[in-house]
Amino acid sequence: MLERPEIADGALAACLRRDYGIEAGSIEFLPLGYDFSAAVYRVTDRDRRAYFLKVRFAPLNPLSVSVPRMLNAAGVPEAVAPLPTITGRRWGEVERHAALLYPFIEGEGHYSMTLTPALWRDFGGILRRIHAAPIDGDIADTLPRETFTPNARYSDAIHHIHALMGDREFDNAYDRQFADFWLTNQDVISRVHERAKAIGRMLEARRPTFVLCHADIHKGNLLREPNGRLHVVDWDQPILAPKERDFVFILDGDPDSPTVEDTLFMEGYGAAEIDRLALAYYRYEWAMQDIGSFGETILLTDAVGDETKRGSMHWFTLMFEPGERIDAADRLARSLSF
Repeated sequence: MLERPEIADGALAACLRRDYGIEAGSIEFLPLGYDFSAAVYRVTDRDRRAYFLKVRFAPLNPLSVSVPRMLNAAGVPEAVAPLPTITGRRWGEVERHAALLYPFIEGEGHYSMTLTPALWRDFGGILRRIHAAPIDGDIADTLPRETFTPNARYSDAIHHIHALMGDREFDNAYDRQFADFWLTNQDVISRVHERAKAIGRMLEARRPTFVLCHADIHKGNLLREPNGRLHVVDWDQPILAPKERDFVFILDGDPDSPTVEDTLFMEGYGAAEIDRLALAYYRYEWAMQDIGSFGETILLTDAVGDETKRGSMHWFTLMFEPGERIDAADRLARSLSF
């Protein structure tokens, strides 16, 4: 969230005191990310210890708490887990919203972050340990399983936006810019949506092997400390799925022509055959989700400001550029004669 929500610092301080036993010395809103369902803050206590506070406005997935804690216990300390409350509850609460408190990790984490060859290998090794981790029985029973059906919410958003085009005038400049771009690329958007559904049906019949996946493990959800240590954050949507569910965020090249970074990552991950059809599905499905998500943010949501719309418009249009996500999905589909 880029715009500060209407939650008073006093309410945040009361939550920290009641649920975590922390007396806040300072609370600083951090304008990070384009998820308008969450706000994050840097908190320091009276002893100048720093924490990262995340307030969720959408319903909290309990697995975002239990899965990283399970991974820590299984020997994956790089999975950043929320701190326990002093009340025995799994998370805190502020104005009826879930509040999660984490240790504050000083480091860099963003989509354009550069990783050294050694860190690419480390990244691969971390993901291999996540995929190989034993799953507690209670957690296994509640983890969602991949159905190879594109996200219904964002499919509906795409259909809704298609229906709006030509039938509505837009007052906001970003809304008009988005609508013009959508109309110009409507055939591409429809192709992405239809191919995600068609390839999904093929994979459902094939029934590939499932592992525990983070499901959003791009560089924006990595933190790199100054000493080079990597951490994996934002465990909001773990799922049992083919390993390609996570590979889609990392492998930019094609299996026959990997990038240097792809090769380094796979050296760290270890021997593994890449399922081309699964990777193609996730490239199209990821693009489809973001088309629906950014469209929902820009055009269908009244609660976001122009700064969020501006950033969302940048990432939305970037997907359609040569060499970017949709182009990569199309290249892989052509190699499969699809």
